[in-house]
Amino acid sequence: MKTLFKSWFIDFEPLKNTLTLSENGNYIPENWIEATLGKYVTYAQGTQVPVEEQYSEPNQNRVRFLRIVDYTGNTSDEPRYIEIKAKDSICCPEDILIIRYGASAGQICRGLSGVFANNLFSITPTKVISNSYLYYLLTQSSVLSYITSVGETSSAMPALTHGLISSIPIALPKSSKYLDDFQNIADKVFKQQLLAKKEIDKLKSLSKSLLANLSSC
Repeated sequence: MKTLFKSWFIDFEPLKNTLTLSENGNYIPENWIEATLGKYVTYAQGTQVPVEEQYSEPNQNRVRFLRIVDYTGNTSDEPRYIEIKAKDSICCPEDILIIRYGASAGQICRGLSGVFANNLFSITPTKVISNSYLYYLLTQSSVLSYITSVGETSSAMPALTHGLISSIPIALPKSSKYLDDFQNIADKVFKQQLLAKKEIDKLKSLSKSLLANLSSC
């Protein structure tokens, strides 16, 4: 899907014959407009939860607490759960999160549901574009390079701002059909990815259970 997105929305390969020079000096398809991403999205900061309020076991009153390591895999920690509160920032698998701090700053995350931690923030389309468009835009190498080159960072702990993400330049068609066609394809792929992940998680859980039973024999 990243390759398809690049072809359609970065290189404009299906529309090469219609490219015209824009006011900003870029070649874009006819009847497309140039803008910045901030015009089409909103943000929500994650929730800070004290360690003593994080639990290793789920129950009917708890939800998954999503940390950076849940997306990077850089830990052997088991998932954590919290008792949800009204002010908590909640996401579903389709939602897009961005790691804000640390060595993984700028990594684009999705596929999990729960309350996300305060070193993550969500980015949500408000009009025209879809979550699928947004995800594949943010994971393009050219966009990641832009974030790295323009972003405000410190040597010890790189940090992203909402303003930086909002400043990402984009080109969009005035007609929604092109965007809708991409969304339909991408959404089908994402559903298959979620199903595959669910099966993998089941196998991991089964493997863990079997190893525990063997070790107790």
